[in-house]
Order: sequence, then C-alpha cells, then structure tokens
Amino acid sequence: MKILWGAVVSSGFLIMAVASPTHAAEDVWRELDPENTLYIEMDAGRVIVELSTDIAPQNVAQIKTLVREGRYKDIRFYRVIENFVAQAGLQADAGDVSTVAAELVLPIEKLNGYGMIETDDAYAPETGFYKGFAMGHDPESGDAWALHCPGVMAMARGNDKDSAKAEFYFPIGQAPRHLDRNMTVIGRVIGGFEHIQGVARGNRDFGGGVIAVKDQQTPILKMQIAADLPLEERTPLDIINTNHPRFLERVEAMRSRSGPFWHHTPSSTLDICTVPVLYRSAG
Repeated sequence: MKILWGAVVSSGFLIMAVASPTHAAEDVWRELDPENTLYIEMDAGRVIVELSTDIAPQNVAQIKTLVREGRYKDIRFYRVIENFVAQAGLQADAGDVSTVAAELVLPIEKLNGYGMIETDDAYAPETGFYKGFAMGHDPESGDAWALHCPGVMAMARGNDKDSAKAEFYFPIGQAPRHLDRNMTVIGRVIGGFEHIQGVARGNRDFGGGVIAVKDQQTPILKMQIAADLPLEERTPLDIINTNHPRFLERVEAMRSRSGPFWHHTPSSTLDICTVPVLYRSAG
C-alpha cells in the first residue's frame, strides 16, 4: 500500500491520505455517510466536510436545511484572521432564519466508540477521538465536547450562546482551544482544507478581520449535501476508525518516538490536534 501525504495541512494539524488499489472490506475503515457529507465548492476546488449529527444534531440540521434551500450560493469568506479563523455565511440575508440553540457538551455515554488518547491536556481533563473528531472529556461530570482543532467547522454567533443562525467558520491556524465549550462544532474538513487556508485575509487590528471590499473576499460558489448528488459527482472517501487497533498503534508510535533521527527525545504527551487521521479513496 502506498501512503500519500494529503493536502489538508495546518500548523500542527495533518490528515494523511492513503491510496489503495482495492477497497478492502475490513472494519479499520468506515465510509463517509453521504447524508452527512457537505461539499463546499470554491474556485480552487472542492472542500469535503464530515458533519456530525451525534455531536450537534440541531445545528447540523440547520446548516443542511439552508444548504438544501440553496441559501449558500455565491457567498464569501468575508472575515478571515491569519492564524485564527475563516468565516462565511449569510450575514444580512439571514433575517428570516431562526436561531438555533448551542450544543456545547453532551454525555459521554452517547458517544459509542469514543476512545481516550491523553490525560495531560491544557484544556480538558482527558482527550480522545470519536469517529475521527477530537473530543474533550471530563470523567467527573461525564461531559464530552468537540475540540477546536484546525479544520473543524463551527457555528458563529453573537454574545448569546443560543444566537447562531447561518454563519460558520473554520480554524485555519493554531488550534484556538479557548473556544472549546463556547462554540458549537458541527463538522470537520476531510479533504480540500488547503482551499480554505488559501482564502484572502483581512486585518485583525482594523475591522476585526472583516474584508470590507467584496471583490477582495474569497467566494464560495455553492454548497451541497453529497446525498443530493448523483454517484458520479460525489467524492467517495473512507475514514480510518479511530478506535481500531491499527489506528491506536500509530498513536502509540507517536507517543514513543525513537530512532537515529531523534537527538532529543520528544515528550510522550500528545496534543490530540496533531494526531493524523487517515482517509483513502473509496472509488
């Protein structure tokens, strides 16, 4: 099997693409659900986002409804801050859109298949993976929450935590973990993250990253749910099961790096946002 490094790269964040000549029927891989796969079409190419109805069912439903209504055609990334986030949405055109309640935490028992990775984390008592999503977990309260690793898709809002409507953003630099449990994560980029990382930047210090001139904003041509497209127009991908022994072996190899390359042994503590999640073509 030939390993190819994928293009979804951010500071400390990497997804690896695995090209395989056959589509092996083994439980190390799982298929992306077309009903919860979002395509964001840009001039530079397609961005593929896996949505999670387990983590944020109401917010995912909100986005999918707006996508299917065609509301996100010809919108733009209008607020982009280097090493922070790229934001897009309906802005002033969302007056008829209802707000949706924040979904910041959920009981860990609802995440069947969650696996713990690290207990030494600056923002959570424990971190782990659930279906490829990096999660925080508090064993005392039983709460779990999605982490703000680069490449996640989350709902933007005002000061009221339940004020999200139709705006969304992607962290494009270092993981802004201070947003954990403050903003609702709805998905994560599987492919094409380089297209989002390549959008035009605004000025953080003047206007909070808002790009005032529309022609200087990077456009989104359209957004679609994969299930609504013919098979030949979809991008079929498999994602590694993050509770499978093969994945966990890779995690442990990262935890205990050894060999002649390492002249100073790295810490065995793992920042979960730097752990690669593999994907491969399912075509």
